[in-house]
Amino acid sequence: MVPQRPHPLQSSSSSPWSLPPVLERSPSLPNPVQSQPPQTQTQTQSQAQSPPAQSQAQSPPAQSQAQSPPAQSQAQSPPAQSQAQSPPAQFQAQSPPTQTQSQAQSLPSQPQQLHPEIRSVVSLTHAHAHKVYMSGPMVRRIERLPDGHQPTKDEGWREVWAQLGGTTLSIWDMKEIEEANKQGREVPPAYINVTDAFVQVLGAVTIPATGSSPAQKYNNVVTLNTAGSNLILFSCPSAASLISWATALRLAAWEKSRLEEIYTAHLIRITLNDGRDAPSTLVRGRREGWVRIRIAGQTDWKHLWMVVSSGTQQEAPGSPAQPGSPHEPQRRKRISTLFGREENQSLSISNIPLVAFYLSPRPKDKKKPFLTLQIVTQAFAVYPERPELINKSTLMKIEGTIGNEDVAMGMRGKEGWILVMPELEAGVPQMKETIRWLIAFHDAFSQYGRPRSYSWDPRDPSSMMYAYPVGPNRNVSFLPQCIVPHSLTSLFRCCSWNENQQRAWIHGLPALPLFDLVS
Repeated sequence: MVPQRPHPLQSSSSSPWSLPPVLERSPSLPNPVQSQPPQTQTQTQSQAQSPPAQSQAQSPPAQSQAQSPPAQSQAQSPPAQSQAQSPPAQFQAQSPPTQTQSQAQSLPSQPQQLHPEIRSVVSLTHAHAHKVYMSGPMVRRIERLPDGHQPTKDEGWREVWAQLGGTTLSIWDMKEIEEANKQGREVPPAYINVTDAFVQVLGAVTIPATGSSPAQKYNNVVTLNTAGSNLILFSCPSAASLISWATALRLAAWEKSRLEEIYTAHLIRITLNDGRDAPSTLVRGRREGWVRIRIAGQTDWKHLWMVVSSGTQQEAPGSPAQPGSPHEPQRRKRISTLFGREENQSLSISNIPLVAFYLSPRPKDKKKPFLTLQIVTQAFAVYPERPELINKSTLMKIEGTIGNEDVAMGMRGKEGWILVMPELEAGVPQMKETIRWLIAFHDAFSQYGRPRSYSWDPRDPSSMMYAYPVGPNRNVSFLPQCIVPHSLTSLFRCCSWNENQQRAWIHGLPALPLFDLVS
């Protein structure tokens, strides 16, 4: 008989899933950053505080785990296993240091003046940036650039070596490496930030025959949309490798979003003195103000009026009922019914939680939303490039189902995300303004235990601190790499699953006994 392992979520003083000491006490209330931050910079994100126009190639992260590419462009055989691998034997001398070695060499210094809860976030973010999820040979094709146009020079399908560390995909072009070796120089990799990437498994792609070349078929293809309307295709050497790459990309992005939620929880705890029972920032079920947003699949930022509504708006006593409210006199509905219009659009919109964007707060511009977002599944603050920017950052990421408005373009009616930067009210610090909006989102869409009360219990799946990485193995983040090829492969065999179903399935994995995951 196989001895039963203790459930990782059972409360135990010796359990690695028990509440970390820093969360068992009420935090003090100094600013989260009171001194200069550590000199080591965490991975640069595409969601910088200033509205950037992202491009496909991201600037390299400041990692001590700088990977050296393979030395030759020899034909690579398919990997024997579907998990992360090292370069072939002839390249071992130039292979990057292991994850453990890299972390030992580059752990950031933690100034004592940094708030303990922020130090924990910095440490977890640094560990995630150095976690290697997958590496191996692939064949790459750049189909579209961020502006939606094809590259000026079509390079076709090119053999590459890729490695996914954190949410940074490093890619070495094998042909460039071969030419550089003849000249005695090294070729740096290209970097792609996959934090906001949309991953799709295609299977096979056939290139039609031309006058100079026959038809070509590329199997086991996975596609990435990482910035704007760009599209990058990767052909993996085997079906097992395809599943592992798709899984690794999805898992890296999921763990990054979980770290962002943990970061958000710490901000609320520090700023609001635990904040568990913070009062709602919704006024009569609504909160509105000027913001700048960037929609998934686009690179420009738009200046709009945002309204977050819980769908349960309550009128003050004695105030006139608003059109579409449940207190509106019944006669207002009879006209539409008389002409055969049973549904009332304003009623349907006001009775569900909704994020609506308008061109301005003027009544004529608020007749019809410019853009809507429903079924919000995540709302969190985005961790900035460096800890000293925390007090100045207002960037939030909201994930949900984007409406059918024309401005959404290719994301119409699809699950996606919107980056939001609220404009500051006079005399309100950036962090407090961000938290006010986040609480409004959480209350309106009943997230993380709200509107009743936040939960800081790492054993509670609804908590922002769920499965908080603690103990000696905290550097593996939420899921050890060894279980990925065993437990997550079924995730991408179910092609009918959407983004939310995939994310919910991964979210439930930390609640399973480890034996069940690897058996």
